[in-house]
Parts: sequence; structure tokens; C-alpha cells
Amino acid sequence: MKALLGLVVMVMVSSMGIGALLSHGPEIHYTSFSRSATTASEYWSDDIRLTDSPLESRQASAVMDGDGNLHVMWSDSRAGEPDIYYKKVDPTGKALVKDTLLSPSLSGSIYPSIALDAYGYVHGAWLDDRGGVWNVYYARLSTQGEVMVSGLQITNIKPGTKEGLDVPTPQPAERLHHVESLLDVQGLSPSIDIDADGNAHIAWCDFRTGNAEVHYTVLSSDGVILTDQMQISKSVSDSFGALVKVWGEEVVILWGEHTGDTDGVYFTRIDMSGNVLVKPTLLLGALSRNSEFSVAIDGNGAMRLMWSTSPAVNPEIYYAMISAEGEPLGPNVRITQTKLESRHPSIAVDANGDNHMVWCEEDTLAGRHTFSEIHYLELSSEGAPLVQEQRLTQSQYRSWEPVLAISKDSQPTVVWSDTRNGPQNAELYFKTQVKLEVGAPSSGVAVQETPGIDLMPVAIAIGGTGVVIAVAMTEIGRYKLALLAVPLYSRLKKESLLNHSVREQIFGYVISHPGANFSQIMKELNLKNGVLAYHLTTLEREELIRSMREGTYRKYYPRATVDTGDEHVKLIISRIDAKPGVQQSELAADLNMNRQALAYHIGVLIQSGKVRIERRGKRNLLFTTHFAG
Repeated sequence: MKALLGLVVMVMVSSMGIGALLSHGPEIHYTSFSRSATTASEYWSDDIRLTDSPLESRQASAVMDGDGNLHVMWSDSRAGEPDIYYKKVDPTGKALVKDTLLSPSLSGSIYPSIALDAYGYVHGAWLDDRGGVWNVYYARLSTQGEVMVSGLQITNIKPGTKEGLDVPTPQPAERLHHVESLLDVQGLSPSIDIDADGNAHIAWCDFRTGNAEVHYTVLSSDGVILTDQMQISKSVSDSFGALVKVWGEEVVILWGEHTGDTDGVYFTRIDMSGNVLVKPTLLLGALSRNSEFSVAIDGNGAMRLMWSTSPAVNPEIYYAMISAEGEPLGPNVRITQTKLESRHPSIAVDANGDNHMVWCEEDTLAGRHTFSEIHYLELSSEGAPLVQEQRLTQSQYRSWEPVLAISKDSQPTVVWSDTRNGPQNAELYFKTQVKLEVGAPSSGVAVQETPGIDLMPVAIAIGGTGVVIAVAMTEIGRYKLALLAVPLYSRLKKESLLNHSVREQIFGYVISHPGANFSQIMKELNLKNGVLAYHLTTLEREELIRSMREGTYRKYYPRATVDTGDEHVKLIISRIDAKPGVQQSELAADLNMNRQALAYHIGVLIQSGKVRIERRGKRNLLFTTHFAG
């Protein structure tokens, strides 16, 4: 006993000493910043260079993860022909994943689109002409940047054929416009977004039917096609600029259509099975040719639309808010009044529902060189300015093609292409908004404090673990610890998971509404799409809830053991036993029970082995097992 007591003392003293040695105070990090206006929210980091290529780096697509890190895909000509690269950096520009080549081919690869799923995996789509015709390709990377799906060809467009038939030849009067559209490769560029299950939704335009039309498909996380390629648009001329956005259990697709001398912007909404919820609808008409647009979806499903069009001669930037059904929720708001052109709009919505907007503004033309800069503005949902418009760049030559990414704490980051190192060598740069107090200087270094590490509690915990081990060396100690360990761990595990107000609210809703789908939960609890997806994923991973796809929706149920004493359960088992092979719809009518509630009970009974299901043709038949008694 004395030896055991000595061992306990030694373990505790040693652990506390190590904890004292390894603990340290707060760490200080420094971020250079400058300010272009007068309020605290208008501080920005200095320009941070992303690429160092001997030739052009352009066409960036960017997204922020939950840790505030920036993920970028772009087209890079360092090897001669443009290729697609990926990179991940922290807010200071430190490379977390170095330049990663995604399209190792001898042909051109351009116009990438990037998205992250709820697990942190990176998905990308781009155009590649390795077959002599532009086709859409796809890749998927792990959180560490490891390429998991590489260069998967999505489309199979071949020169001059459509299912073995010649592509229709346009009439002479239309031919010039048609050739112009064929050369408009940017109009064919893909767009990608990810749903709560990690499936990739991709939209693009191609010429397989003669005119350029919008097509759409869905891939699983490992690159398996879940939805065959669907034609979305049926334009009389050519469609361009397809954009796809996932919102809950629905998908929003926008695109432009050339009509005579003008453009229009259209949209549709479909469910996860491709069923049309809102038929193709005109949102904006009578726009100038070569218009550009960007869209973000807010927490209520409303579209925040930003576009460039020429009211007279020069393209200008406009904004509008449009309902999920395609109805205007306010007037069109003109954003710019420029000398030459305002183009390349990009918009994002933060957690507060405010709009962040960037665009390229051309104010000066000298010889053959156009001097353009990146501008930024924050608007309310109604289009009222929340900060003064800011010029973000001061390039010697040209800054253009800006894209906007927003962090979970509503801080914007802008990525753009810049020729400050010479007009023939465009490189990618980025800058991030920095939070500082009102009254701070107009430039300098932002001091950001990271909390220190106090390892003394950890050391005491480790010492306590040593004590437990010492106690467990005795027979009686092992027995009593075994009795306590499992229920204590289970209770702490569950309590720690639900020790979060939002997650507890979601779990409670699923318990009281078994069979609720994603959109229903999001609407009833007034949660953002990404927030709900994260917590549902966590609850399902830790086996507190389960989900299953039923028809066009994924429905969520509490993961519980069957209670054979429950009156509903006893009644269900007795009816199935009395009528073997009954279908669920018939059983619901027979029991006068809500279908969602019945589906939940049937699911639990199947999991517990008391009921089995057999598929015969298109019918699912229910039977009891010998465990049901």
C-alpha cells in the first residue's frame, strides 16, 4: 500500500512540473494594413502575392474555410499552355498547401470554379481542350491538398457531332454572331457548388445541340454520376455564364441568353432529383451585349444579383434583390459612374445578410494599355451603402478579374489578377479586411493576440490519469473503475456534443419532428445553410441522429433503440404480422398515422431487426421477423 501511495505522489508531482515548463503566455502576430477611408471597418491588409509564375496567372476562383484560410484555384501559364492550379493559404499568405497542379495535359485548361464541402474537402471544375474541343473536367482534394479525384472528364463534346449527327449550321444572317459565340469560351465556363451530402453540382454551357445551352449534372464525392446531364435552357440563340448555387435541398441555376442585340438573365430552381420547382424565368431583360453577372443566395433563399451592363456607352455595375420565386424585392440600384468601364462583378452575402461587392473599374486609357483598379462596397440587403466605396488597389498597370470570398465571421477577402510586375506577367494577389478600433492610424501593423497556453490543468488531468492507473493496479480498483467508465463516458460524450445552443436546438427539433427534411429544419429554426449542414453532419457522425433519402429529400430521424412497449410500435408490428407484405403507404392509411412518424418507427424497427423490407419490382413490402415477438 505504501508503494502504491508513493507511486501516486510521484506521478502527480512529475506531471505538474512538466505542465509548468510547457505553459506559455499569449502569442503576438502582426498583419500589415492600410486604410482607404475613415471608419474602423475599412482597414485592409496590404496586398499579398499568391503566385510567382514567369507567365500569366489569371481567372481565380476563391473560397474561405471555417478557420479563415483561403482556398484558390486559377489558370496558370508557367509551363506554356494554361493549366489549373490549387493553393491554400492562411490570412497572412503563409502557404498551407503549396501550388498543386490539377490538369497535367499538353492542352489548355481555363476558367476554374472552386467549392468546399462540409467536411473541408475541395472540389473544382474547369474547361479543358485536350480533345480539340472544350470539355468540362472535375477534381477533388482532401483537406491537406491531396488529389483524390484527378481530371475526371464530365462532358464528351466532340467536333461537329451530336450523337453522331452534324451540328445544325446557322443561317447566313446569324453566322457572324454564332462564330462570335463559339469564340466566347468564357461563356461556356463551369460553375460548381456542394450540397450537405458532399455531392458536387456542376452547371455549364456547351454546343452539343447547335446553340450554346446550359447543362447540369451531379457527382458523388468519389466522382460517380448521380444525375445524368440535363439540359436546363432552351434559348433561341445562345446561353452563357451558367452559375449554380445549392440552397438546402434545392438548386438554383442562373444563366444569360443572347437575344438579338441584347442579353437577358434567367434562372430556375430544381430539387435534388432534378425535378423543376420554378420553371426558367427571366430576371433581367434588355441588358447590353456582353453583360456579366454574379449571384449570392441569402439565408431565406433570396438572390442577391450584381451585374454589369451599358445603360448608354460604358458598362456600369448594378444590384438587385430578388425573391426565391423570381420576384423583385426592391428597385435596381446603380452602383458606379465611371469614365470608361466597370466590369467583373463579384458578390457575397455575410452572416448578417449584408452584401459585399467588388468589381474592376477602368478610369484611364494610355496608348494600348488600360489602367484599371479593384473597388469594394458593402451594401445592406436593400442596396443602401454601409461603408464608403473603396479603391483597393494602386497598380502600376492593371488590376482586374476580382473574386470575393467571405469568412464565417463576415470578413471579406478579395483575390485578383495584377500586372504591377509588367503588362505581360499577370500574378494573383489578395487582401483581407482587418478589424481595428475606431481612431486607429491610417496604416501600420495590426497586432493580433493569440491566447497563451496554460498546460497546468492538462498536467493535473494527466496526473489524475496516472492515479487512476495506479488504482487500477489493484483488483478491487479495476472492478469499480470498470463499473463507472462506460456510462460516465457515454453521458459526457452526449452532453459535450449537445453543449451548444444551436446543435441542441437542431437535435430537439429532429426528436420532435422525425422525418423533417433539410429545408424544413432550416426554415423552422431560421438557420443559415452552412450552419445547419455542419451541425447535422456532426450529430449524424456521432450517431445521435440518422438520415435517409426519401424521394427528392433527405430526411432526418433520431437514432434510437426500439421500445417494444410503445403502443404505436406494438400496433405496427401486429398489423404487419397480420398482413405480411403490406406496403408502407397502405399501413399508414390503415393505422391513420402520419407518414413521417410511421417512416421513423419502421426505420427503427428495421434497424433493430424486428421488421424487414423486401423490394419486388417497384414495391417495398414489409414483413416481421422472428425477433419481433
